[in-house]
Amino acid sequence: MVASESSLVERPCPAPTDDARYRAVSLVVERLKDAGFATYLVGGCVRDMAIGRLAKDFDVATAATPEQIESLFEKTIAVGKAFGVMQVASQGIFFEVATFRKDLEYHDGRRPEGVTFCGAEEDVYRRDFRVNGLLFDVHREHIVDHVGGLRDLDARIIRAIGEPSERFREDHLRLLRAIRFSVQLDFRIGQDTWSSICENSHTLEKISRERIRDELLKMLASDTPHEALKMMSQSGCLPHVLPAPDFELEAQQLECMVQRVRDLNLHKLQNRAMASLSAMLYRLAESAELDWEALHISEGSRKALSHHFPALNQCVSQLRLSRSEEHVVMGSVAIAHFVSSKGNLDHPEHVWKRLARWQGASDGFALGQTLNPSDEVSELCERVSN
Repeated sequence: MVASESSLVERPCPAPTDDARYRAVSLVVERLKDAGFATYLVGGCVRDMAIGRLAKDFDVATAATPEQIESLFEKTIAVGKAFGVMQVASQGIFFEVATFRKDLEYHDGRRPEGVTFCGAEEDVYRRDFRVNGLLFDVHREHIVDHVGGLRDLDARIIRAIGEPSERFREDHLRLLRAIRFSVQLDFRIGQDTWSSICENSHTLEKISRERIRDELLKMLASDTPHEALKMMSQSGCLPHVLPAPDFELEAQQLECMVQRVRDLNLHKLQNRAMASLSAMLYRLAESAELDWEALHISEGSRKALSHHFPALNQCVSQLRLSRSEEHVVMGSVAIAHFVSSKGNLDHPEHVWKRLARWQGASDGFALGQTLNPSDEVSELCERVSN
């Protein structure tokens, strides 16, 4: 689908010239334009510039082919040359530079069979959401909008470009990306796009655990991880994100978990994403009958934690976290279980000091306090944190 010429909208936007990364990527754009190739910044960086948000990355889209890009720059990396994607170095920073392209058929729910090179307008119409389909003209400091992205930014809404079900068939991970953008930006999801997410949630089964993990952790690192949890559950995505049958939640169970994650994030946390994940996974451990004497003297070893929390261990292992992240989540949940069920001042001080040395301990005590917000537990957690 290509917009008619009358749908083109432009809007001035001040460039973030105080950002060294922007100054560096501008040199890439200028080199390509000076060589005669139409070139823009594209995607999330333009969206963030438009709403006054610090851009995470700066990506470039250009009419130049990969071979032409290679000829213009000293340092390039062909990260996806067959798909028109290169990396170019400028002032010691590498930026993704992609040729304007139109995707061919998708068969694996992740990437097209191939691409054909095209113009800028066709390029933006292959992208996921309207707010991510914006171009930025560095020379004129104008946003160029073919897809209605500026209108959606003004309305604070996430909507797919074109037919939502077609966008989600192309890349199933876009289901979770929509939810992530919603919580990161505090935007609502458009009704047609939301309905398509619900209808296609089962397709997440085809996506690698690593890609799902990355989206999940980005959601949980947002200011409102409880909203991400709510949307994942209501859309039917959650059982495909957390690989355990316990996450097909009834309304009351969902509300309890959402409240737990919301209350936890009122505390000062060391790692919001890992802490929120621990709160979500706590239901896999809450009924465990534990030998606390054996567990607390184990120094929170992964072997001991796995033995005491087999269901939790199985789920955590399938999430494809790093070994350190696995240990943090397991340790946090175990400490929270200990504090919430055994949290009284009669335990010897050495027990609490030993627990406080575990990975994930600080956030585990915060979760324990969330589960059991008694004065006694609050006093204990304050003492241990000092």
